Amino acid sequence: MNADIYVQSCGIAQEHDYHWRKIINNENQPREIPLILKEAIRIEKGSTVRITDKYNSQKPSVVLANHKGKLLLLLTALEAMQRTKIYGRQVRNSIALVTIHSPENEQALREIVNFAEQDWESVRRAIDEAVTTNSENGFEVNRELIEQNLLINKLENSGNSSSIKPNVFSWEMSDKAEEGSNQSKKKLMFLGMIAILLIVGTIIAFLIIKPQTEEKPQRIPIPQSLISPQPPIPVTTLQQ
Repeated sequence: MNADIYVQSCGIAQEHDYHWRKIINNENQPREIPLILKEAIRIEKGSTVRITDKYNSQKPSVVLANHKGKLLLLLTALEAMQRTKIYGRQVRNSIALVTIHSPENEQALREIVNFAEQDWESVRRAIDEAVTTNSENGFEVNRELIEQNLLINKLENSGNSSSIKPNVFSWEMSDKAEEGSNQSKKKLMFLGMIAILLIVGTIIAFLIIKPQTEEKPQRIPIPQSLISPQPPIPVTTLQQ
């Protein structure tokens, strides 16, 4: 099974806090978050739910997701024993395997899920051996070792019943579920457009109905020719 491998861990320095790296090979390991962790969104009971809302990365969890033709197997909170002692604080690893959806790939990932449920310690140890300290990037991963332990060979059972029982969660995003999610988004957009139109219409109606300020009547000057002449003042002639 060919799969993209991502590992989340940390280094000693503050700038090397927990982050994801895509493990292309032992030399090329850029910082990159698995795209499916950002894209896996669906509508549940009218609310937007992300796949990352369904698990606690600080507690042992196993997530198997089928989203848009991609399969994801996510194992979280795998304690790194050696680096925990070196750092003086608890260090956890998380690993994500992403591959195309097929019956064969799904069966292979389900086998890992079943094994992790039964013997978490063996899975933890297999990942811990592959992740080591790196002063430049905080940590580095031996991809070949992960491929041998998880993808090619069967994990070796420790022989002891693990006291840690991870929380197992499945995420299914079928075509019908995705169609329903898109319809819900379109419905919300339609309702939003109606609300905007109602607000704009209310503002326009208010401006039209708003009473205009009464203007004072203008005084129109009357031409002098239209004014009746005043009778002349009588003049008394004094006779001598």
